[in-house]
Amino acid sequence: MTDEPKYPSQMQERFIVRLPDGMRDRIAAAAKAGGRSMNAEIVLRLEQSFAEEKNAGTGDSGDLSKINDKLDRIAYLQRAEKILRAAAKNGMTVDMHGSEDEMDYIVYLAQLAWSEADGLEKLVVNHIEGGRRFEFRRKPVPWTL
Repeated sequence: MTDEPKYPSQMQERFIVRLPDGMRDRIAAAAKAGGRSMNAEIVLRLEQSFAEEKNAGTGDSGDLSKINDKLDRIAYLQRAEKILRAAAKNGMTVDMHGSEDEMDYIVYLAQLAWSEADGLEKLVVNHIEGGRRFEFRRKPVPWTL
C-alpha cells in the first residue's frame, strides 16, 4: 500500500443523490452556461437556497425582492417623467409623491420637461405633504383687438 498524496477533492465528504428524470441534464446545462462543473453548480444552488432561507428568517426577502423594488422604482420614475412632460406641454399643475431620493430626481425631470416645452414662462415647485407640486406656467398671451 502506497501513501500517495490525496487531492483536496478526495478528502471532502461525498454524498450520493438520486435525481429525478431530466434533473441531471438541467444541472449539466446550467453548469455549462455558468462555466462551472456540475458539482460546483449544485453547491452554488444549495448555498443560494440556504442564503434565501436565512434572509427569509430575518425579514429580508433577498436579492429578488431588491431587484423587484428597483424595477418598481424605475417604472414609477418613467411614469413620472411622462406625466411631467404632458403637464409641461399643456401648462398644467401636477402633484407628485415619493421618497426624498425620488423627489430629487423628479425635480430634475420637471426642470428638464420645463426647459424642453414651448411657451412656458416658469416652473414653480412647492413642497406638499409627501412630495412636491409642480406648476408649469405659460407665458401670458398678449391681447390684440
